[in-house]
Amino acid sequence: MSAPVAGSSAAELRPDPPASPSSAPPWGEDEEAALVTGGPSWAKGGPVDDLAVGPVGPSRLELCSVPEGLGGDIDGGAWEPTQQAVVGSAGMCGDEEGPAGLELCWLEHGGQFNWNWVPATGHSGGLLLGIRDEYFEVGFWRKGSFFISADILQRNNNLKWRFMLVYGQADHARTPEFLGELEQEVSNCQLPIVVGGDFNLVRRAEDKSNGAVNWPRVRRFNDVLATLSLREICQAGARFTWTNNQSLPIRSVLDRVFVSPSWEMNFPLCTLTAVTRIGLDHCPLILDNGEKGLKRFPRFFFQTWWFGVPGFGELVRGKIQQAIGTAGPHCSSIDIWQLIARQLRQFLKGWGANLGKERRVFREDLIKRIEQLDLTADATGLDEEGWSLRYSLEDQIIALDSLEEEYWRQRCRV
Repeated sequence: MSAPVAGSSAAELRPDPPASPSSAPPWGEDEEAALVTGGPSWAKGGPVDDLAVGPVGPSRLELCSVPEGLGGDIDGGAWEPTQQAVVGSAGMCGDEEGPAGLELCWLEHGGQFNWNWVPATGHSGGLLLGIRDEYFEVGFWRKGSFFISADILQRNNNLKWRFMLVYGQADHARTPEFLGELEQEVSNCQLPIVVGGDFNLVRRAEDKSNGAVNWPRVRRFNDVLATLSLREICQAGARFTWTNNQSLPIRSVLDRVFVSPSWEMNFPLCTLTAVTRIGLDHCPLILDNGEKGLKRFPRFFFQTWWFGVPGFGELVRGKIQQAIGTAGPHCSSIDIWQLIARQLRQFLKGWGANLGKERRVFREDLIKRIEQLDLTADATGLDEEGWSLRYSLEDQIIALDSLEEEYWRQRCRV
């Protein structure tokens, strides 16, 4: 299960308020929990994604920032429709009604999601969580001041577990309240559990680039984790998950994923990856539980942005004339039309893939250069010129992603 393109405008349509069924799902265990159905889902992911990172399947979960304009001004930047099973974002800001229904729909490339959210308070604190219906049945939704969680039944193995998305306020005056709510919710959970999100807390001095940490808060955070027997999944990829995006930035590890022993016993091959940060102040996190994803065969889609490619019209006319020339003398008009459509579709499928490959290769090269700069920053640090170069490369990727955003918007209307 894994997790994020920006600038969509708020739509008028919004999903109906979640309804409370009169009877609980047959597998539900908590009689006091409120039931919620309907709505959308994305647990960057998030955003994530990554990003649409990795294969489609019930094995990838993404925690990420979400796009600007999704229910208001939201912390985040680049986002692609997710192909992951669970997607979540913590720390959003937006209006009290939550994200617009149509804006959530265009994120749902490849499947339908069950969405739920906690509205933001002021300029932060919003939470958005989505569960893909193809892979999970959602039982209970739970909401608190600092979390949203879903009890889910994984369809491929009938395993019931809980995913909990959290956001710890940057105002540390509320840290005791946040840790108290976290301790209460996790200690009362009888299911295997995954807890992930933006904790806005560090666990050690190495989690902050300048080493300036509040040790009483560090001890309190670690004590709560030890009491709950939660184990942090070690992340690969980016060393830090947050930056203040200054010329000489402060970077920290604020985003994490913790699992209970029972969940880890079911998914011993799980891995966590921090995706390279592009257009965001947080790195999307992708949790893979190690299960193999479903293989999907590519389908052909005609992309309207091809009309903007120089020479596209002449190319199509030439292929049509070529197809007509291969038609036999006894072919009817319908036969010729079908021949043209078949040959043109076959050609454009390969041509479009090669055209997209050039853009992807260029983007991947930019990503590698950014990753190398990040490694240098982690090892020896970067001067102001180095950070300026990194931000310049990041701006180029954001420009490419703006074209990708339009592509996905068109796809969601198919």
